[in-house]
Amino acid sequence: MHGGGSRSATGTIHEQYADGSRAVWERDQGQCTFVGESGKRCPARKFLEFDHIEPAARGGQATVENLRLRCRGHNAYAAERAFGAGFMTEKREAARSAAARARTHAREAEAKARAQAAAKAEAETRTRAQAAAAEAEAQARDVMACLRELRFRAGEARRAAEFCATIPDATLEERVRAALKFLCPKSRIHSRDGTSLAARI
Repeated sequence: MHGGGSRSATGTIHEQYADGSRAVWERDQGQCTFVGESGKRCPARKFLEFDHIEPAARGGQATVENLRLRCRGHNAYAAERAFGAGFMTEKREAARSAAARARTHAREAEAKARAQAAAKAEAETRTRAQAAAAEAEAQARDVMACLRELRFRAGEARRAAEFCATIPDATLEERVRAALKFLCPKSRIHSRDGTSLAARI
């Protein structure tokens, strides 16, 4: 329907057509109504549009009498005859520009969403890493405190605590026992006051 935009005859019809759209379709037998100079009617039955005989832009009404079925090509041809090729070219260029802007906006929005998702994932990873580091530091302090109570030197306790950091999901007792084996790899270990270290853990 030139001058007022086109609407697919096989799609949802604007409410302004009411039930008249069915009458137009039946009257035109679901076929483009364009007739060439040779008298041959366009055979197109797909991609049909409701075309205003009197353009909507010039006050044409959406009535059965003023609507006809046209294929997309002949609808555009009728519009060019009514408004001029230059006008319709400008309209098409404007429509293409609007579509291009919409695609650009969609791409930018998608890129922004991906960037936000990546930033969120990075922040979550950083938070987990910080939490893991804090937990490891706290575990190391606990192991060192136990070893210092057993009278190991600070340097020894630190090295043993670093060794224990390689043991995943271990309890404090398991870490301390591993630290003692690291520092004193003997079957029976005594502290400097003669007390069994294993018994004091």
